[in-house]
Amino acid sequence: MSFFDFNTAESPRPRGGVIPNNTVAQVVLALRFGGHGPDRVLKASSRSGALMLDCEFTVMGGPHDTRKFWSLFVVDGDTEGHAQAAGISRGQLRAIVESARGINPLDTSPEARAGRQIAGFAELDGMIFTALIGVEKGKPMADGSGDIYDDKNILSMAITPEDSRYIRNGQQFAGKPATQPQGFKGSTFKADRPAAFGGGEAPAPKSAPNGSAPAWG
Repeated sequence: MSFFDFNTAESPRPRGGVIPNNTVAQVVLALRFGGHGPDRVLKASSRSGALMLDCEFTVMGGPHDTRKFWSLFVVDGDTEGHAQAAGISRGQLRAIVESARGINPLDTSPEARAGRQIAGFAELDGMIFTALIGVEKGKPMADGSGDIYDDKNILSMAITPEDSRYIRNGQQFAGKPATQPQGFKGSTFKADRPAAFGGGEAPAPKSAPNGSAPAWG
């Protein structure tokens, strides 16, 4: 087959715009290391002093296969607001771990409690879970121009196994199969890993009505 015969080339998919609000998809989490904190995985805010996890999510399978979106999770800082944000982040990260490891949020068995523990933030890298993808409306730019940023996708919540929308790891979408992201390492579970969410129990995220963004915290 000649490279220059484009009759057999796959037509490109439109890439513009955002993934529709309330789309459910399996995603893989990739940490964008920021050089701070344990394992130098955290990113420091240039304005507030907060330390955050900088997460990239890549859709696996379905009509939005390989599309990406991003979220920041505050995990430490100097103010009461930072502490409140870190508590919300722990709840969000708990749901991600439960979704990735197939743990029901109401399961209090020793196996489930062990499954909610990680050795450090770096263990989140490569986790595959079911995501409810939302859309955040673009906000005005701070330069006084009156221009508005484009709308962007966000992680509304991680969907856990008791939810009928949950997609089990390895389950295929109808249509286009998942594309394994380049450099993907996967995630492992060891029941004897110590807790790394700052001690105590992370709160289970509260369910959101009608698929809207949940009210964690």
